[in-house]
Amino acid sequence: MDQPLITTYASSDKTSQYNMAVCFRDGIDIEQDYTQAFKWFCLAADQGLALAQYNVAFFYENGLGVIQDLSNAFKWYKISAEQGLDISQYSLGMMYLINIKNKKDYIEAHKWLILAANQGLDEASYSLGMMYKLGLGVTKDKTEAIRWFNLASKLDLAQKELKLI
Repeated sequence: MDQPLITTYASSDKTSQYNMAVCFRDGIDIEQDYTQAFKWFCLAADQGLALAQYNVAFFYENGLGVIQDLSNAFKWYKISAEQGLDISQYSLGMMYLINIKNKKDYIEAHKWLILAANQGLDEASYSLGMMYKLGLGVTKDKTEAIRWFNLASKLDLAQKELKLI
């Protein structure tokens, strides 16, 4: 990809900036570069694009193209989750669930995982099944665990959990 085209994207809309970030992230028609991808995701995220905000959070969480910063990951997941993006709702719920940055809060985890699961995200349904199976922030409830595992049945893990109940 040539420099004038990149410059055109820089002054362009958030969707074009997001697409440029994806090109850098995945090495599409350009050398893969997580630092550049992060920069472009930030431009689109600052303009309110939920999927770009998710990617900024993911890059912060995993230290891709930026120094790992779980506080910033949490912040960006929350911003995106509040816009209704299921994968961000799931990621935020998991941060609450597994105590990232001392933010363990089963009630908040449950809230965000329910929102993601209600949009059909199997991973969120599976996590809810585990919460009910183990009694994490909710009353242990085998029936409710089975219900959530069934909703996540496309995942191999959910099938295995159903066999264990």
